[in-house]
Amino acid sequence: GVLLATGLSLCSTFAMPSVMAFLPLYARSIGVENIGLFYALAGVTSIIIRPVLGRRSDAMGRGPAIGLGLGAQAIGLALIMIANGLPLILLGGVFAAVGLALTGSATMALAMDLADPRSRGHAMATFSMSFQIGSGGGAIISGLLADLVGFRGMYAGSIVITIAGLGLLASVRK
Repeated sequence: GVLLATGLSLCSTFAMPSVMAFLPLYARSIGVENIGLFYALAGVTSIIIRPVLGRRSDAMGRGPAIGLGLGAQAIGLALIMIANGLPLILLGGVFAAVGLALTGSATMALAMDLADPRSRGHAMATFSMSFQIGSGGGAIISGLLADLVGFRGMYAGSIVITIAGLGLLASVRK
């Protein structure tokens, strides 16, 4: 019952290693210094925005919240991909952090909604695998893309994965 939520979460988490793991290498390749500011800003944004977005996502519904989160994440990735300096990377980090926070909380809530009450433990175990699979698999995919098509191509691939989540969401909208 939680495979939809798991798939949507995977589309979000697969894309994030390109930001969290490969951003310092990308920044160095385009001559950007002080990339540590990105992680501080993204972390603070995530901490501040999660409580606010949690309440808002409950009010707007699971589908719209997930769609908004994936959209914000795609915008963040696009801003990072086209960046030639730190300001655009930082703005992309804010969008990516908001998107990940919104998608993460909304897909978890969706998983709880969809879980069979008789096997909630099994359902949530299945759903939570999306975090590990997304982080590990996303890192492998990001590394392969970076080697094959460069860092900007890697970010383009991450955007495609995120947009695939929007496609999955659209395919099940009632």
